[in-house]
Amino acid sequence: MSDVMSKSLGFAMEYIKGKTQPIDHPYTIHELLSAVSKNSNLKDNEILVLSKFLQQMKDHFNMCPLIRQRQSLVTLTYCCQMPAIKSVVKLLHDVAAVVITFVERAKSVKDKRLGYLALTSLADICDNEIVYLAVNTVVKDVASKSPAVITIALNCMVHIVSIDIIPVLLPIAEKRLSHSDGNVRAKSVMALHRMYLVGPEFVHSPQRHLKQALSDKDPEVMATVLPYVYDVLKINPELRSSFAPKLVHILKQVVKNRLPMYMSRQGVPAPWVQINIMKILLICVDNLKENDSLANILTEILNRGQSLNNTASYSVVAECTHLISRLYDAKHEAFQTVLGCMGCFLHSKHPNLLLVGLQLLSELTTVDSTCCVRYQDIIINSLSHPDMTVKKQTLNLIRVLTNSTNYKAICSHMIEQLKETSNDKYFTSNFSMQIASTAEKFSTEESWLLATLHSVLTSGGENVCPEACNKLQVCLSKASKSCIENEVNLCLKLLETSLSSVHLKLVVWVLGEYADYLVCENPNETVALICQCCLITFKNNKSLTADQRDVVIFGILNCVTKISAKIGNFDHEVMDMLTKLLKHTQSIMVHQKLKEFEVLLEKPNILKKIFTEEFEFDKNLSFLEDFISSSSVVAPEEQCESIGDSPQPLLKYEAYGHLQHGMVKTPEALLASVLPETAQPKVTGFLSKKAPEKGEAPRKWGQSGYLGVKEDPRPENSLSNALFGKSTSQTLNEALLNLSAVGNKNNDNDICDIMNDMLMTSQTTTDSGAAFDDK
Repeated sequence: MSDVMSKSLGFAMEYIKGKTQPIDHPYTIHELLSAVSKNSNLKDNEILVLSKFLQQMKDHFNMCPLIRQRQSLVTLTYCCQMPAIKSVVKLLHDVAAVVITFVERAKSVKDKRLGYLALTSLADICDNEIVYLAVNTVVKDVASKSPAVITIALNCMVHIVSIDIIPVLLPIAEKRLSHSDGNVRAKSVMALHRMYLVGPEFVHSPQRHLKQALSDKDPEVMATVLPYVYDVLKINPELRSSFAPKLVHILKQVVKNRLPMYMSRQGVPAPWVQINIMKILLICVDNLKENDSLANILTEILNRGQSLNNTASYSVVAECTHLISRLYDAKHEAFQTVLGCMGCFLHSKHPNLLLVGLQLLSELTTVDSTCCVRYQDIIINSLSHPDMTVKKQTLNLIRVLTNSTNYKAICSHMIEQLKETSNDKYFTSNFSMQIASTAEKFSTEESWLLATLHSVLTSGGENVCPEACNKLQVCLSKASKSCIENEVNLCLKLLETSLSSVHLKLVVWVLGEYADYLVCENPNETVALICQCCLITFKNNKSLTADQRDVVIFGILNCVTKISAKIGNFDHEVMDMLTKLLKHTQSIMVHQKLKEFEVLLEKPNILKKIFTEEFEFDKNLSFLEDFISSSSVVAPEEQCESIGDSPQPLLKYEAYGHLQHGMVKTPEALLASVLPETAQPKVTGFLSKKAPEKGEAPRKWGQSGYLGVKEDPRPENSLSNALFGKSTSQTLNEALLNLSAVGNKNNDNDICDIMNDMLMTSQTTTDSGAAFDDK
């Protein structure tokens, strides 16, 4: 006996005994919303209410009357759109089984539709378990005799398709392509399209489905298959040539109004069918360039779109423009027709239509850059449009519109618009860079270019692109002397106004770099003017960061240093002025720069020599010869030996130390720790690291290191010879006796390390090795 039957019998017995309890019905949608809004903490309350609702559906759904069940399904569909539904996913699996049971028992089409709607909403949230539970129900309903039930089941199939169940559902959907009802065939196409998107490797020969649907007698089936055709041809270029003529023929029938009237919108015959077909033809451009009938069809679409001022006609004309810009050149009749249609977009007062027109005109300029000249006034006026998106799109057209005859008028107009948009950081940065690049590209007058760049810096404020300043610096480096003099005088006048930090930094750089062109009796006045302008800038622009302030002050210190070197000395009043600026910075670099300048003020000759005299650099660095000759690390080039032809390896990978308690100890250090001073050998040569005396021959770099003489300087009978590879039997025995004499419990480890090293480096006879083993 099932759980539902046992619960029903239990309630029946309680009813007979008079002990019935009221059933806790699931919430209706009004009850759900009122329960959620009771608590101020909506997120936690949503989870509690949803959990209670789903628990009610799980326990009491089948015992509720049919009307209450329908209300519960509507509420469940609404709940699946709530953000908190993901927190109660575990309860949805139990509820899904209840919903599937309702769909199987539903007797009317309305109940089937309502059940499948709730099931589809659950499938979008939960994993594949619900899909597996619903497969049998969907397959059973697709095999129904009622077209309405089949349509509802196929619609649900579109939502629950996964890669695991495609082999089960694919033959069923293909079979329904031959159904007598047009709606069933249309839904079958949608299901096949979804399966192709999820698992294209399972859908073999999709062109068979496409050709069958495109030739269907029902125009709705043909309209439904167009997105499927687009996705297939986009991945399979080899199929485009076979479908392009068929699509052109269908587009011709649509334009001639051969489709039913109910598919028309706002006087345009089947606008979405036209748009979808032209999207497909856009990827089949290579197969359409020799098709003459397509040009006539597109021209007819454009002529009709000019007469109808509505959104449907605008959409069709926009898609037609994309296709013409890819198919034909500027001399073609269709291109000239579409260029005339741009007026219906550009003259519109609606910002969306104006934006679309600017985008389409930008696309047409890729074919012919002069096509936008007729709309020059509209494009320039669009820079003052209140919509920021329209302004950004207009900038792309300005680049194409500007030429050598109108660049001055366009730049002046753009500078005026820059003043109004200086608050937008990113747009102002791009806009200022656009103006500077345009002026630099077309200008032939240095004075006009410099004045324009200064206007850009003044109008843009703090958001000006730094590259605009770089362009002015490059222009000055190529300018004549008279132009530089005018620029320096202009910068002095600009110091009397309020400048942005970016502009002030550039002005200060010009005054410092070209201080030779300054004409002033008292340089203190110039510095005072710079410091005053800096303080005004900091006062007006309180949003400046500490780094921006540091850069400005650092530039001022550089400028004052250069002016002092090129013009003359400053009084100590200048230091007081500069010290006031340090209140606005905490940078150590700026304070250090001021201290350096203070020291240089006391030595004006050195400062002037640094900036005025030219230094000759010694490429051979001969001033280092005395240092190199007394150094034990580096040798002069003329004293180096030629070791390139040496057969011996240049790098020697020999152990020279021992790891002792985390430290590397050389053999000398180990000997010093275990032998008395009288027993320690005196090591000379490269181990002593002693500089050569005056009477000695100059040392040379060789294969054995930096040596004063070529022969080995080490004594023959020394303990170091036993350690470093030139040991004899007598020397080795003496070393072993010395080590044995000083050995004790405290230094056993060190002595063992030395003996191991002697074993590895000694080249003695078998008797010596035996003596070593005995010791």
